[in-house]
Amino acid sequence: MRIEIVTKDEDYIADFEAESNPFKVGEIIDIHSKRMDNKNKVVEEFCKWFKIEEIRHFLEHEYNDSNFNYTYFQTTIEVSELTE
Repeated sequence: MRIEIVTKDEDYIADFEAESNPFKVGEIIDIHSKRMDNKNKVVEEFCKWFKIEEIRHFLEHEYNDSNFNYTYFQTTIEVSELTE
């Protein structure tokens, strides 16, 4: 399952693969993220605290020309940044 973490405005924060969704609405999470360019150089790095506001689950069936290909599961977690 692909888990994507975004803001309310759908701004991307991070994503990863997992067997299941380990999060709950209202939970506070700490995200460490590095974004790299094509040459594997860090262009942005941050560590921030977020509160989970909403969790949405998607199930998508993928088809090729002849028949059913596979099922794709995705979870989108909407968060708000905690400020001090």
